[in-house]
Amino acid sequence: MLKRPLLWLIILAMLSLQGACIASHWSAVKAGTPDFAALYGAAQSIHQGVVPDYDPKKIHGVDAALDSPGVKPLPLAETRVDTLHPPFEILLFLPFTFLSYPTAYIVWSAFNLVFAWLVLVVLWPYLPRLQPEFEVVAILYGTALPLIVCLLQGQDSILLLLLLSLAFVCLAQRKDRTAGYLLALGLFKFHLVLPIVAALLVARKWKTVAGFSQGFFLLMLATLFALGRYSTLGYLPFIAHYSRYTTVNASPQTILMPNIRGLVSFISRDLIGVQLQSLTVVAISVTLLIVMLVWNSRFRCTLCAKTTFSFAVAVTSLVSYHYYIHNAVILCLPMLLMADEILGSEGDRKLRQFFIINLALACATMLSPLLGIMSVTSAMPLLAVESFIFAGMIFAMPYRSHQRWHSGPRLESGAHL
Repeated sequence: MLKRPLLWLIILAMLSLQGACIASHWSAVKAGTPDFAALYGAAQSIHQGVVPDYDPKKIHGVDAALDSPGVKPLPLAETRVDTLHPPFEILLFLPFTFLSYPTAYIVWSAFNLVFAWLVLVVLWPYLPRLQPEFEVVAILYGTALPLIVCLLQGQDSILLLLLLSLAFVCLAQRKDRTAGYLLALGLFKFHLVLPIVAALLVARKWKTVAGFSQGFFLLMLATLFALGRYSTLGYLPFIAHYSRYTTVNASPQTILMPNIRGLVSFISRDLIGVQLQSLTVVAISVTLLIVMLVWNSRFRCTLCAKTTFSFAVAVTSLVSYHYYIHNAVILCLPMLLMADEILGSEGDRKLRQFFIINLALACATMLSPLLGIMSVTSAMPLLAVESFIFAGMIFAMPYRSHQRWHSGPRLESGAHL
């Protein structure tokens, strides 16, 4: 990678393009509409001694317009408080409260850009078959819709992508306990981490689960110390009570979720009742989770880390109840790993051809809203279908192949879960 001048020029061009996108979004930033404003506002409230009110009785809405039930507005008009995120996520943004809101957004955007491209650097040794065409990979990765949206919104999903990538590398190198620590750091989006930990549990990765548990304990202690008992312990009953108000039709934004929940909402619309829609989402999600856990348990000794970890991430993206387009950036990890695994393999030819078609469609789907070819409302359900097919192809790999699927350097990425 260091000896590829063209690749570095392309990465620099992508960085410039992404920076231009952020700059073009500056009027929205000043108005406080990006998600970063709510994340910054939650940290700012703690910094100013305003403790979020987690009283369930003050919940009157669902999903939309519920940034700060019971919390006094901050003096800054461009910021707001989001109490729906885990309290320990505030620890990530507390240092930014020493900066003004616009400056904090710029600094956080710079971190996000670094995090995004560190992912490719980290994964480079594990993508040997993609390395000859890595210039194309960099272009597709840099222009992916979830990545662009995450940068514009100032979300922290790119950081989660980096943590998942590092956790995969640790698993591939048999550094299981370190992988657990990294997964614990990703608990600011717990709904995108816990299913992966469950998959590792059934795969009997005891050291990883132990590391995760230790990391969670230390994270809770740090949160208790920084935010206090009320902010730390009041979140769970609050979010449990809040979930009673959340349905598959919680807001018009639900159909923008590229997962099972969004797909069911898009297909059913007004055809079936809200309760039946919710039951459908839960039934499909639970079934898919069980399939993933059984699959991981059965093939834990025969499949490499690339395949099993990719399947866990792909299924997690589908079953997560709260999953917007910026969260879909985590799909970049399994797509890159499986592209290297399947495209360069001498395994099942039909599976390889099917994967190429689905990968091309997914890339086109994520590019089309940026090019004005397709609306986001149409693209997200399509991306959910393509994600479902993608997970199905990974599931089929051990059944259709007559050989073990290996990956990258034998001593590293050939490690098994």
